[in-house]
Amino acid sequence: MKQKSALEIFPVTPIFSPAKGYKGGVWGCAFFSLLLLFTRVLFLQPGGIERRIIAPLAQKNQAEERGQKPPPTMALITRTFAGDYARMKKWLLPTMEMFLLGTEIAPIFVFDDTPADHRIGEEIHARYGYTVFYEALPPHWQSFLTGRSFGCYHLSKAACQKKKKNIGYDRQLWSTFYFDQYTDADIIGVIDSDAMLFSIPTENTIFFNKRKIMLRGRRPNVFEEDKHILGFEINYDFMWGVDRLPVWYWRTTFVDTRRYIEKKYNTSFNKAYGIFSVGRFSPFNILAGLALKYDAHRYKLYAAGGAEAVVSVGCNRCKASAILLGCCFVYGEHVSKNCSAQKAAYTKVINHRDFLFTMNDLYLGFQNKEVVFARHQRAVQAYLKKLTKKRPHLRYFMERKCIDYLEKSHTPMPRDPIINTSLIA
Repeated sequence: MKQKSALEIFPVTPIFSPAKGYKGGVWGCAFFSLLLLFTRVLFLQPGGIERRIIAPLAQKNQAEERGQKPPPTMALITRTFAGDYARMKKWLLPTMEMFLLGTEIAPIFVFDDTPADHRIGEEIHARYGYTVFYEALPPHWQSFLTGRSFGCYHLSKAACQKKKKNIGYDRQLWSTFYFDQYTDADIIGVIDSDAMLFSIPTENTIFFNKRKIMLRGRRPNVFEEDKHILGFEINYDFMWGVDRLPVWYWRTTFVDTRRYIEKKYNTSFNKAYGIFSVGRFSPFNILAGLALKYDAHRYKLYAAGGAEAVVSVGCNRCKASAILLGCCFVYGEHVSKNCSAQKAAYTKVINHRDFLFTMNDLYLGFQNKEVVFARHQRAVQAYLKKLTKKRPHLRYFMERKCIDYLEKSHTPMPRDPIINTSLIA
């Protein structure tokens, strides 16, 4: 796939194009100067397109000027299609408003390139301001998108080859390996369209010691093709085994993975995909397995059942009570009359705090979970304090979205919908 330019990655409709006939001269220079002034004023207005794109870069430049190592930029990508819109409206989109606004994580949605997908994508962009891409089928796709990967996770390779084809799911898995094509961010998070968030993705939920990305894994790995694709055993499942999202990777891991597979199969990545995609495999596991083996200085494994606890902030189709518990935890029990009752009901099974620690809805007896929980609680409150100071209306809006969701009402977006504003001056 062709690497996208910066303008393709951050599409902004041009107000003026020199290619359309600018001829210079005094009047031309005067016009162009006024135009620059006008666009500067326009884009510096609250909610302007450029604020959402440039804020993380501005923070990075300020850090460089102070002689500090700039923080990594981050994007959260969802590969989806028009048919998933109903599920996104039920879980992912509302919880993004509750827990992602004001962070420096840029949401990106990648749709198929069809009229139906364009309608949904334009609606999401208009309502939420998120970046949306439309991915056309690649050249010669019939030769490597076989449609055999869908529904094959519980089947043998032979049974999988006999199963009815589903090009759409196969296409989604293939597309995951190319997520670096849709952003220049240093770190890319992957989250499914039928997932939900239930807490704020603070630094302690993503990094170990502020530099290593944490990967959550659980034995065994049921995706038997993973070890054949990479040529070594992957003992942990980073997808179904834990069911915790988002999963974060350094951007370069996507590039390195494609190159590794090309070298191993001695062909292009797409042709290699056509070979290995007939078996049970997981892009999450392929990316994580390669990262932990060859890029271990930038990743840390957190194994289910291990001694060390790690907070998760989202999951795939987990219990709806997680949203309620998340709203109560982040904003306080006043957001719903059901907070106390739900916590009491949850505690009958396990401690109500453990919705942050479960993997695949299974309780894990981490030894240091109380310490980790307190650390996350402090991080969330520090985030909200900064947000209240910098964007009080946004802080109100996020809490209000929790209340609306729990009461099934609706609050319009505030007039200053900064989606990815830096909280650092």
